[in-house]
Amino acid sequence: MKRRKWKAVGFILMISAAIAVASSYYGFKEAEASCLKSRGTVVEKDVSLLAFHWKLSCEQG
Repeated sequence: MKRRKWKAVGFILMISAAIAVASSYYGFKEAEASCLKSRGTVVEKDVSLLAFHWKLSCEQG
């Protein structure tokens, strides 16, 4: 019984982590698209492993 419980907890944690990564990467792609849509130029983009931390610089002009 305990083994099944821990497998369920591990599965839930893995799904939560996958959702967090996908959400963060989606936010990065939306920021990049917004920059390009406003006729800006992406001058710097940095996405870390698993996309938890990302940085995007958009230059208008």
